[in-house]
Amino acid sequence: MSFEENFLYPFYLILVGGLVSGVLIPSYNELVKRRQNELEEVRRQKNSELEEIKRQKQVDIDRKREDHRNELEVKTSIVQKIAKLYAIASYQIYELSKHTPNSLKESPISEKDNMEWFLEREVISALINAHFRNSEIIRNWFGYSHNLDLMRAMFEGLAIGTKLSPMDLEVVKEYFKNEVTFDWDELSKGENVIDSYNELIQILSNRNFEIINQILDENTNTQNNTNES
Repeated sequence: MSFEENFLYPFYLILVGGLVSGVLIPSYNELVKRRQNELEEVRRQKNSELEEIKRQKQVDIDRKREDHRNELEVKTSIVQKIAKLYAIASYQIYELSKHTPNSLKESPISEKDNMEWFLEREVISALINAHFRNSEIIRNWFGYSHNLDLMRAMFEGLAIGTKLSPMDLEVVKEYFKNEVTFDWDELSKGENVIDSYNELIQILSNRNFEIINQILDENTNTQNNTNES
């Protein structure tokens, strides 16, 4: 065997092996470690993003629950006020209808009661205008509350000997058009007052429930804004 075969080749093999074990393997290990770190960082970022998505979803759920709770509170408040206003007016109209026409010198409804009734009606109107975009609800409430007031004035007038203005009487007739069977002229003269009262109060009661149902079924402005966002 030659010198190269006996000494140099083994030396070269040892040298190459040393290079592999001393340089290439550590470099490879470092590369693997760096890659693992990069993958771990990506994994942490993904987990962080998922956590943020979960957090945002929970925030949205909580906000919708809060908006829904606020909406229910608003609706409940308005409905209770409408029911109270109707109860007061229907009782006043009923009491007035029991009096013989022209039998009272002054109205049994005090100025204080009138003022409280009007203030409550204005509060309800403001709440409906503030919380509902539906113009039909606003329009129906205005027609209903206005004619409820005109009914109070009409039966009050029958008891104390005054009459609605021709314009107001036409408004009332138009509001109850095709729904009453009595003769308006007879009622204006104080005839068939109780029967007329029974018809009118039933219609007003139905309108009262229609408006309440509209309010309960309709989204408030707060809920609409939430849906849009």
